[in-house]
Amino acid sequence: MRKLIILSLFMGLAACEGVAQDVEPMTVEEDAYASIDPQDIQELAYFIEYHYPSEEEFAFIGVCKIKTIAGADNINQNGEAVFPYTFGTLEIMEVDKGDLKVGDIVNYTYYGAIIEKDKVMAADYGDGFLEDLEDLQSDKTYLYMHNAGVIDLEVGQTYLLYMNEPSAKSPRIDAYDISFMRYPYE
Repeated sequence: MRKLIILSLFMGLAACEGVAQDVEPMTVEEDAYASIDPQDIQELAYFIEYHYPSEEEFAFIGVCKIKTIAGADNINQNGEAVFPYTFGTLEIMEVDKGDLKVGDIVNYTYYGAIIEKDKVMAADYGDGFLEDLEDLQSDKTYLYMHNAGVIDLEVGQTYLLYMNEPSAKSPRIDAYDISFMRYPYE
């Protein structure tokens, strides 16, 4: 139950009111996860009760191509521990709603990530969160923490994304929050 409450809170942060700003694309390698040995990852899938918001709640809806997966973090822009998130860049391919333009390349964050186990264990999540991690395999270096049943981001794949602008509650002030997405878009 604690997982559900904590993760629902973190996932809900992406729906907060955005702040318009110019975003500089990150310059990173193409896929930070590609060099991680799959045998060195322990999967932790959470079952999160998710509120499917209406389209009016999103700042941007459109088709986007994932250009990079730069890495993962579990500390937000305010120095607070949050559910691990992936960050990188994406390219806007089609716009259904919002001010972004076709061809724009912007930074993104997406809750769920492959992250170093030590980084998760060192973060101050408050009561209960680390108790939920009691069954960690000691021989694994990375944790793949995500909502069960969600789509994994892949470099080069195209998705229909529902995003919010960066805000004071976003994991990163320079990145749009992917709040919801549909399966790879053909």
